[in-house]
Amino acid sequence: AKFVLKLANHVMQMMKENAPDKYRTLTEKLNIQVKEFELFAEVEKGLPVLKDEDRKIVWQCENFETAFAEPNIKKIWKDKNKFFGYYYSQEKRYRSKTLKQADVVALLAIFSEDFTGEEKEASFDYYWPFTIHDSSNSMCHHQVLLSNIGRAEHAYKAWLRSIDIDFGALPRSSNGIHCANVGGMWQEVIFGFCGMVSALNTDVLTFKPCLPDEINKISFKVQWQGQWAQITIIKDSIELNNLSSETLAINIYNKNYIVGAKSVKTVGI
Repeated sequence: AKFVLKLANHVMQMMKENAPDKYRTLTEKLNIQVKEFELFAEVEKGLPVLKDEDRKIVWQCENFETAFAEPNIKKIWKDKNKFFGYYYSQEKRYRSKTLKQADVVALLAIFSEDFTGEEKEASFDYYWPFTIHDSSNSMCHHQVLLSNIGRAEHAYKAWLRSIDIDFGALPRSSNGIHCANVGGMWQEVIFGFCGMVSALNTDVLTFKPCLPDEINKISFKVQWQGQWAQITIIKDSIELNNLSSETLAINIYNKNYIVGAKSVKTVGI
């Protein structure tokens, strides 16, 4: 919500300065007043992201630590072939720390550059025991964050669990695939194992790979700000093939490189 409100203000200010006619047409069509943009900014600044500064945990909500019961999910959930709700009623779940899906974890995975490594690790470790993954797109967020904090083998297991939801031995729907999870599988490979930082978080094509032992090589094409590149990642290097007619800036583990037009560069990692 903070991101959307801030982005709306930013875009409208850009339009006002660079395309005043379109700005005027849009504000009239939507009946938006200047005071509403001021309210956007006020609300955005007032929305807190709650953190425990000592334990580095990003909180699910205010008083999450003290206001909700702490069930022993591992002990209660005796048969994982059945939903957790078979053993624990909905009314109990709503009064406990039980999480249906990735919530804070999704925030940390999507807005990866807004939080420190300590915050990501501490938050993941705190919420993992309470998350039952009833939502099909829960596991993919966990996988991306696991890769982001360098836990390659756990990330690989999460990837396999994500695949299993739609294509494994125990599919969870008889009425078709889960589109969010299928899209998530692609994100797990690109944003997870390959460590590509999304355009939400950077203006420079950026990679922080985290390949598990089971995967030796990943190669894919990506279009970044109109420029095409072929990226090939192996255990100890990244090959960057700039397919465009302009130079391409790339960041790998916080080091900047320039790849010439129509040229290939290999960087050790």
